Amino acid sequence: MNKRLYKYLLIPTLALVFSACGGGGGSSSTNPDNPDNPDNPDTPTLTQIVSCSSSTNIADYTSLSSEDTIVKDTADTVVTIYHDSDGNKLVCVESGSASVQPSL
Repeated sequence: MNKRLYKYLLIPTLALVFSACGGGGGSSSTNPDNPDNPDNPDTPTLTQIVSCSSSTNIADYTSLSSEDTIVKDTADTVVTIYHDSDGNKLVCVESGSASVQPSL
């Protein structure tokens, strides 16, 4: 009798435990981190790097974080990275075209 009662209690308990463990349950149609690609949250939005000739003010250049990646849009791209007095990294394109891909 004791084993039978144990089985009756164990099965519903396991069912509750495993059903409460999440599972994701489908995808969301909006991704606030990447509005250009809402169905794939693992693909970050690329930010186009400004041209160095567009401004002489370094503060207008594209900011770069430590884990970001510079992606060349054309093969002959040349970029310049500046470090300001506050420790910020700023980047601009000398020639060609490039984007910044933020880290995940």
